[in-house]
Amino acid sequence: MKENAKHLNTFHKVNLIIFLLLIPINILYWFSNQASIDVVKSVQKQSGLNQMIYLVNQLDGNVNQLSKVLVTLSSDPNIIDFAYLERLKSFEQMELANTIERKLMLQSVSSPFTNHLSAYSISAKQAVGTYPQAEFNSLDLLDSLSEAWKFKRNTGIGEDWQYYFERFLFSPYSRGNQLDDTNIILRASFSPENIRKMINEYTNGQQTEAYFYSQGHAPIMGQTADKTMVEQLTSILKAKSIPDAGSQIIKLQNGKYVVHYVKSKTLRWYMIGYTPLDHVLEPITRNRDLFYLSIFLLLVTGIAASFMLYRNVQLPIKRLIWGVSQLKQGNYAVRIHGKSKNEFDFLIGSFNDMAEQIEELIENVYKEKLHSREATLKQLQSQINPHFLYNCLFFIQNMSRSGNDEAVEAMALSLAEFFRYTTRVDKRTAPLRDELKLITNYLVIQELRMKRLQYTIDISEEMLDLELPCLFLQPFVENSALHGFEMKNGPCMIIITGTIHNEEKKIVIEDNGKGLTQEQIEQLNEKIRMPLNKDMGYAIWNVYQRLVWEFGDSADILFSSSELGGIRAEIHWK
Repeated sequence: MKENAKHLNTFHKVNLIIFLLLIPINILYWFSNQASIDVVKSVQKQSGLNQMIYLVNQLDGNVNQLSKVLVTLSSDPNIIDFAYLERLKSFEQMELANTIERKLMLQSVSSPFTNHLSAYSISAKQAVGTYPQAEFNSLDLLDSLSEAWKFKRNTGIGEDWQYYFERFLFSPYSRGNQLDDTNIILRASFSPENIRKMINEYTNGQQTEAYFYSQGHAPIMGQTADKTMVEQLTSILKAKSIPDAGSQIIKLQNGKYVVHYVKSKTLRWYMIGYTPLDHVLEPITRNRDLFYLSIFLLLVTGIAASFMLYRNVQLPIKRLIWGVSQLKQGNYAVRIHGKSKNEFDFLIGSFNDMAEQIEELIENVYKEKLHSREATLKQLQSQINPHFLYNCLFFIQNMSRSGNDEAVEAMALSLAEFFRYTTRVDKRTAPLRDELKLITNYLVIQELRMKRLQYTIDISEEMLDLELPCLFLQPFVENSALHGFEMKNGPCMIIITGTIHNEEKKIVIEDNGKGLTQEQIEQLNEKIRMPLNKDMGYAIWNVYQRLVWEFGDSADILFSSSELGGIRAEIHWK
């Protein structure tokens, strides 16, 4: 059995083969899946970046178109005449202003962006524009001499424009922070709502979200943008030095995102788009899940087939091996239960028939041996140890001559009780209470004969009614009294204790006699478990055999050295 335990059985081998077959398949698929994910990530980065570049180029084109409108207007004759408005008569000034206003309106509506255009005559200090009450702030003019687009807060341009982008064109162009050489100032402005519309059109029907961002300003977001997500992404990008265009994968609280960013050449803001990576990889993830589901179903099918093989072949074989091993160990009552509903039923039935026949033969022989042992026990119970009896009678004679009637009476009563119990052969078991009375009578007899003998009996009250084999304690006490104290001078002590713990009963007999060597104790523990032979004592061996017969394998007797100096015998059973 030990050799068989070292090898895998058929069921384990089949399962191992299934796992070994699936391992390379999973490894190959993992590499293939990982390569697909890398390709999709790369393509998504490039395609998303291209789309973002296209969106920014479209935005820059619209903004540049507005810038070109300013350049075109700066060459218009009416705009040039507007620089010298104060030289004209009143009705000519009104007619020129109306003409310029119509031209500004036509140029404004020709742009894809909703915008405002205006012109300012420095000499006449008068402004004309596409919105009422067009004004020019001298500080704003000085701040905008670079003619770059700037993002400002509304100071009167359209009631719905809280913020706007603005650019000035100076004609002729002024160098330095002076307006001395400039006659006409042209201004173009548009609302961030134009950019928001472009973002909405770009993100419509897509998982990609985008927003327009510049450090120090609130981002311009589309309708579907998540403000919390934009704040998280913006805080991460702030901490990085990002180039004018690029893509990268950024991990946020709710997952990974493919982020694209392109800087506008005209407005100097970043257009930032982000797409959930899980959405990008969804087809691959779905195929991966289907593959692993297929592998799982294949594994379950393989294990089910292996289990069928185990149940119909391996399990019956295992039962037969177990049954044979039980027979080998001497358990002839073993029977194999359960039906395999195949050819093994015949083998199992034949094994059960064989085991039954062997058990009947063994039981017949064993019963004969038990009858013989019981007869021997009853014979021992009925025998009187002449030497023990002569010593007791001699003690009675001496005490009678000396006139010690109390000692004579005590010895006679104890001797009568002792022999009345030991010669009773009608019962196989007796309560522990009766056994302790026998031991007490025996120790009283020995105490009368040997004044230096002392004994203590401490048995748990709940053990006194336990049924135990007759005369199972007396041999241990007798060995201590006759052999342990034979060559000992001084006080002789015998202690008997009994306890119950977790349904396990235990009785310990120990003395302070001469004791045995460790080798002799080990030999004694081995002898009581071996078949009886002429070289060993019968009493202790008989007690061990009767305990095992009565309580099974839970019963045992163990000899060891006592702390008192003699032998300690521990009897325990369940």
